[in-house]
Amino acid sequence: MRLAVMTTTLCAALIATNVSASGDNTGTVRSINVNKNWGGISIELDGAPVFEAGSACASPWAFSPTSEELTKQFLAVAAAAKATGEPIRISTNGCVATPVAPAPQIQWIDYGIRTGS
Repeated sequence: MRLAVMTTTLCAALIATNVSASGDNTGTVRSINVNKNWGGISIELDGAPVFEAGSACASPWAFSPTSEELTKQFLAVAAAAKATGEPIRISTNGCVATPVAPAPQIQWIDYGIRTGS
């Protein structure tokens, strides 16, 4: 019984940590960096909101490695939003290694902010 309670408590703590570490920010695109040496793209929004606040990789830059199958689509969406000045919403989930430091990893991007659920 004691082990079950400890396991449940640990799982709840890990889930809570993951939920609080991930997040999303909305804004217009300030910068897009495509870096061959880093093997990915980085996107920064105006006002430099911090992705993954409170985590080891907290940063105003969200990153997607070229090994991620959606990176080209993330780049296309961010470039279109930058060109039009329309806001996007970027969601990150956890950290990914880069040559300089861990960075928030892009999970998805919304172009054309959704209303409702």
